[in-house]
Amino acid sequence: AECGGRAEFAPIIVDACRSESIQTSGVVGEWTLADAIWKILVDSGSIAKVVHASREPLYRLNLDVIQVPARHAQVCILQPSDFEAWEPLRLAYLAEEGLPVQGSPEQRRKDFADSARAGRWWGLQDRGALIAIGALNAIHEPLGQIGGVYTIPEERRRGWASRVMESL
Repeated sequence: AECGGRAEFAPIIVDACRSESIQTSGVVGEWTLADAIWKILVDSGSIAKVVHASREPLYRLNLDVIQVPARHAQVCILQPSDFEAWEPLRLAYLAEEGLPVQGSPEQRRKDFADSARAGRWWGLQDRGALIAIGALNAIHEPLGQIGGVYTIPEERRRGWASRVMESL
């Protein structure tokens, strides 16, 4: 949710979400508004059990003013067939962040395949092994939210995640 920090829109947003067939299970957005929405949902009992809650900064990168280097040969959009290479990195990322693993292995495979077909998962391979990943978690018109950026520990601080981010 994003409304320029205007928390007074929280009740309107919550009402609109309640009119949808998909149940609300979390809130992502600018802090002032997201916090107001969250409080309404918790106070009303709409969120029965809090599994994970965090406040993480979101950053904006104006792509019109940066120069993106030529495409790196090692960075590519991941395909559904990359699941076996991707999942160990994803599970390590979740463990490092203290986040729960959601869904069965079959559900995770399906979710990854759907996201990969949509061009949302990118990775960097070195010597045939996937060593860094990143995803477009959400896309709305010209905006995208990037998340799940992870590099295996032994390959960190070498610019691999930066290359994935540049390609994203």
